[in-house]
Amino acid sequence: MFEEAGGDKEKDAINDLKQHAMAQKKLIQDVRNSLYYSSAVALDELGDSDAIATDGEDDIINPTASSSLSLLDDLLLEKRMEQAVEILEQELQRMQESDVVAAASRMSAVLARKASVADRLASVAEHPRTPRPELLRALTGLCRLGEKRRANGLLLGFYRASVRRRVDESLRLKQPGNGKHSYLMHIVRTVLSTVVEASRSAALLQLQPSAEMERWAREEMEDLGVAIREFIFMAAAPSSKLALTLEAARCALDYVPLLDRHQAEYLREVLAQCMEEALAMYAGHLREVIRLLASDGASMVLGRFLVSGVLRTRKHPEMEELSCCLLTTSGRKVATLMQDVVEDVSPLLGLGTGMTSLSLLQLLAELLREYMLQLLAVAAAAANDDMTMVSVLINCTTLLSLFPLVARRIFTATSAAASQQEDFDFPPSQAFDGLILSIKEAAGQVWTCFCHHFIRHTVVMSSNPLLHIRSNSTHAFDAIMPSSAFQVFFLRVRQLNGTYGAILTGEDGTMKKLLQELMEAMMLCLSDNLDSWIHQASHVVPQDTLLQQIQLDVHFLLEVAQFGGFSSDDFRNAALCLLRKAQELAPSCSLEQQQEEGWAADAARHAVQVLMGSQAQQNSCSTVSLQEGEAGDETQPDASSQHQVGACSDGKSSDEFVSLEDEALVDSAEEDSSCSQDGGPVSPTSAPMMAVASRQQLASTTTTPAAAANQKGNSRRKEAREGKGMVSSRPRWH
Repeated sequence: MFEEAGGDKEKDAINDLKQHAMAQKKLIQDVRNSLYYSSAVALDELGDSDAIATDGEDDIINPTASSSLSLLDDLLLEKRMEQAVEILEQELQRMQESDVVAAASRMSAVLARKASVADRLASVAEHPRTPRPELLRALTGLCRLGEKRRANGLLLGFYRASVRRRVDESLRLKQPGNGKHSYLMHIVRTVLSTVVEASRSAALLQLQPSAEMERWAREEMEDLGVAIREFIFMAAAPSSKLALTLEAARCALDYVPLLDRHQAEYLREVLAQCMEEALAMYAGHLREVIRLLASDGASMVLGRFLVSGVLRTRKHPEMEELSCCLLTTSGRKVATLMQDVVEDVSPLLGLGTGMTSLSLLQLLAELLREYMLQLLAVAAAAANDDMTMVSVLINCTTLLSLFPLVARRIFTATSAAASQQEDFDFPPSQAFDGLILSIKEAAGQVWTCFCHHFIRHTVVMSSNPLLHIRSNSTHAFDAIMPSSAFQVFFLRVRQLNGTYGAILTGEDGTMKKLLQELMEAMMLCLSDNLDSWIHQASHVVPQDTLLQQIQLDVHFLLEVAQFGGFSSDDFRNAALCLLRKAQELAPSCSLEQQQEEGWAADAARHAVQVLMGSQAQQNSCSTVSLQEGEAGDETQPDASSQHQVGACSDGKSSDEFVSLEDEALVDSAEEDSSCSQDGGPVSPTSAPMMAVASRQQLASTTTTPAAAANQKGNSRRKEAREGKGMVSSRPRWH
């Protein structure tokens, strides 16, 4: 105040005040020293008087009792609690050793002083600004006075307030941006270090483990888990939730060796809950990514994917030959995503929180299953596009084959990291087989969808009267041919095998399985629609030949299965059972006619030869038209062809892929031609031409209705040229 007023007089007054304060301070110090000296003298006199105390038989109270009580009062006034505790301990011990009557006479006075000292110590411990060393001295005094329960409660109150205060300070000092990450780590360290410090303080005070202390530690850890989950849910980006949870868990697990066994177990449980929720949020984010990948219809372009990362299982990958697998663009992204998931989640397996490799495999299996189920919509949208449908099938088959490779790599890594741990367990084989089965079920739905749309499109194509083929043979049983739907089915199956056989040929027999699935689906479709099949056949053939038509159709399917090499006893039994049901529903069919079906097998074999010969003749004519059209197309290159040819992981272009197709088609056609020569006149020179014509027919099947209307009435040369332009829908490298 004087400094604010200013002036020379005020400066002189300030100097006088300073001198006066120094003088008063010196006087206070002298008084304090004299009081300490008198108290020390009194303590010495009290110790001397204890040695010459009177016997307990005397009823007169020892005069030292009154002096000790007065000394306690002086120590309370001076706030010298340690000395007061020592006097009380000596007085209580003296009362236990002295006569009961003498002890009872001064018990109330001593207990009153004891309560006063305990209250004073408790007030020191309850003060929010009391440092830890002074707190421990106060609580030690309470324990010496027999107030251990009170000391335990004060200790918990101190650390509870300390946690709250330090967390609030961290919240005020939190900075935006990267400060959120440091804030979470600081909260973890604050809570767990306080719990550890409280446990050490209790051990230092020689306090027995209490239920209150254990309950408080659990509450703090539970609140910490809630804070971690809320912070990750509110502040973290979807892609970094799991990484932030992992770092917080690692920071928390550093305090496990400092905690007792029960607290460490409970901390692991809390962290396990946090990681489960973080993993669930991480999985939800991945499902959104999977839906986006599957919904992109333009990403169903088949290409080669270089096997790398967790998909390699050999000990020396540098010595392993580069291997590739066929995947679509979205499938390649899913395979890469699987590797990222393994890298993100694998660190959680070694934290000792109960998460096993089976949890990671379940996540990967759910993602693959979700992806394959999302592909059903793509397959339904591309029902008339065989190229897209087959690409989807190849994609699902490849991803299914990659899953065991990822699992084996995970098992190898986790077993090597946990070789010293006794509690490491490999996932049971039943659980792993169940995951494989769930993925196979999802892939099976895609296969079923393909077969359903393939047969449906076949029935639609069979309504075209231009596709009906009749035999020119003079044999009696050759005058009738299978129904148009069965003829188109055979031609499309051959076309599918010729076009994609080179792609799907492998040890797993994917192409054979696909054709077998188509045959079984065709059989199931006929069994479910017997009335419709018989009704449609009755409008095409006369009533007297209806039974022969039904018998020929069924035996034609058996011959196709035998011709393709995927016939089986179960399939034959199912076909004959279907034939018996159809014969029962056929009108005006005698028992003799039903039993005479031996001719149908010969007629079916002849029908296969006729269809192959007709297809070869059509291909020879189409090849001439294509060669004439190529001369005009060379001057006008298709702009879309530049888009189709893309880079591949191994440096191969789409031209090499097409050459692989053509080679497989020629081989398939030569085999079919050799088979047809045994049973019918088919020119062997037509086999190489079937490769080009089969792709032309595939392109024509994917033509839109508007384009089909524009093509009506044009010449065969124009149709061949347009068919050649449609080849852009075949698989290409990307």
